[in-house]
Amino acid sequence: MAAIIAQLTRSARLRRERKNYGTNKCLYTLKPFDKTFDPLVHNRYILEKTRWEAQVSRVEKEDELILKAYREYKMKKKMSKAGVDHTWSHVTESIVLIFLLLALPGTYLAIELIFMYGTARIPPDLLEAIMKEDDASFIQFFPNSTTSS
Repeated sequence: MAAIIAQLTRSARLRRERKNYGTNKCLYTLKPFDKTFDPLVHNRYILEKTRWEAQVSRVEKEDELILKAYREYKMKKKMSKAGVDHTWSHVTESIVLIFLLLALPGTYLAIELIFMYGTARIPPDLLEAIMKEDDASFIQFFPNSTTSS
């Protein structure tokens, strides 16, 4: 029985002495770094990360400068256009607009005038014949035409 108790105590002592790692822990024990180790100089990841961040900030500054210069250019261009006289373009636009707005009423008026003054040149006897729709009166004005009735 003493042998069993000795074996149990020995295994318990070994268990206590053994390092226990959880699921989120590394199984390796690292030695401490050199005192001369500087991560900003010796660590490649940190070195590349700082270079990348510096490049991104340079690009952003360049973009801001370009945008600022473009905005100034646009403002100067707008200010120079403000003094230009656009009377000919306004006159042309006005003429085209008036023509388009008056095209339909003008056509209607022209047709009315043609029919109103056009009948003045037709002899009154022929107009009466047209109004009566009498075939015999048509024949006296147009003797060569034949009517089929």
